[in-house]
Parts: sequence; structure tokens; C-alpha cells
Amino acid sequence: MMEYNFEQFVDELDAAQKTHFTWTHSVLRCAVLHSLPGEDVLLEDTHLRCSFGRFLIEQEALFVAIDEDKTYDLIHQHQTMHDAIRKIFQCICSGAPGKEEDLDEFEKAQQGLLDHLAYFKTQALYCTTPTDALTKLPLRQRLDLDFKARSSSLPPDKTLVVMLVDVDRFKWVNDQYGHNIGDQLLQHLISIITPMLRANDKIYRYGGEEFVILMHPEHENDNCLNAAERIREIVALAPITIANGISVPLTITIGCAKVLPDETLKSAIDRADKAMYQGKVSGRNCCIEAPIPH
Repeated sequence: MMEYNFEQFVDELDAAQKTHFTWTHSVLRCAVLHSLPGEDVLLEDTHLRCSFGRFLIEQEALFVAIDEDKTYDLIHQHQTMHDAIRKIFQCICSGAPGKEEDLDEFEKAQQGLLDHLAYFKTQALYCTTPTDALTKLPLRQRLDLDFKARSSSLPPDKTLVVMLVDVDRFKWVNDQYGHNIGDQLLQHLISIITPMLRANDKIYRYGGEEFVILMHPEHENDNCLNAAERIREIVALAPITIANGISVPLTITIGCAKVLPDETLKSAIDRADKAMYQGKVSGRNCCIEAPIPH
């Protein structure tokens, strides 16, 4: 997928979307004023002739590279919009009012089109987001995109979990052994945590020695504190060995927060950060779950 120019794709997607909805506005204006539209509305293949339709054809390979199933859903929604508009104008041109079911079909297809375009834009932006050179992890920008995408797709009975992971006494490691060892310690930490995460869980470099885990619950009774404890325990058992056989201890403190309905990422991380700070004050090498605010 990285052979594609996703930044250019996003710009072209925005332009094509704007052009298409300018066209939508003009044909609806014709419908309200009972004026005749152009042939680009009445032809059966008008969905292939409009600027957005041509854009879909030209960029189909890139759409498919992002998500094949959603690509064909998008193509279907676009054609459905044009079909509904054509039916409305066939009635108007014959002197009859448009049918309510055709208008409903148009509005439903248009909303589906908007939802799909938002998805593809998010995924394309995801592909342009850089990763951290040291740990090879995605950075804050991608965390924000993933959080928005996952929050919008979760069923009502499921809750995302944000974990803020902080390396204990990291400044001391840098001061005692040098920044190169500090970098190796962070790489070592990620090599331990990553295999412990499930397929739907993601970890991000948040800054310095801080990392964020976005956990996607698989079961209603998933316990975020238990999951954090498993990570903490394994990390504490895996110090890093440096030159001359010196063993540098590695422990972490984790603050957990269950994301509330309609809560922002910033709010969830702020709560996880307060819980993590409480763990630091309590002696480090522990996990604290943030309370649910009243």
C-alpha cells in the first residue's frame, strides 16, 4: 500500500467530494424550481460520467488497496444516489411530483456515501502518519485517528480502554548509563509488550518514556486492570543486560481508564495520567485504574 501517494489522494478526494455535492445542490435546486436538469442527470450511466464517478474509476485501485469491500459499497452508494435522482426527475419531466420513497433512497444513499468517504479519508491519513524512528511505533496523530474510528464503531455495550504506560526511573537510567542505553531500554520494553497485545490492541509512542495502549474489549467482562497487571508483571521480570553483563532493572507504572460514552481522547488520557501519577506516588511498579467521574 505504501507505493500510493495518500496525501495527494486525500486532496483529490476532498476536491471530488466538493464537486459532487455542488452538483447535488444544483440538481435539487432544479427539482424545487421545476426546471429541467442537464443530460448528466437523466442518463442511466450518469454515475460514471460525473466528476466524482470518474474519480472513483481513476482511483479504484487505491480505494481497493485501503478496503476492497467498502470500495464496492461506496461505488454502490454513489450509483444509488444517481438512480434515485434520475427517478425523481423522470417524474418531474412527465409533469408528476417526485416520489417520497425516491427522495428517501437518495438521502439514505447520500449519508452512506458521506460515511464511506469519511472512512477512506481517515484510513488514507492513517497511512501518511509517521512512525517513531526509535521504537517503530505509531505516534500521537495515528492514536487520535484510531481512537475516533474505534469509538464510532463500538457497540453500546463495549468500552474502549486507554492505558498510559510510563517507564519508572527512566531519567536515572539515562544519567547512570547514558541515553544510548535509555534508547535500548525503550526498544526492549516494546519488544516485550507488543507480543502480549491482542490483534485489536494497539500501542503508540506518546512522548519520552510514555506509551499509550488502546485496548479494544473482546468480552463484556474484560478487566482492564488485570490486563495491565499482566503486562506490568512480565516487564518487571525482564531486565535488560548491557555491556559487562550489567543488568538494568525495568519496571513500569500504568494508569488505566475506561473510556466513557462520548468521552474525548484527551479526557480519557488525562484520567489515565492522574491514575498513573497516583501509582508513581504509591511507589511505582504498579497499575491503577482511574475512577469513573460522577
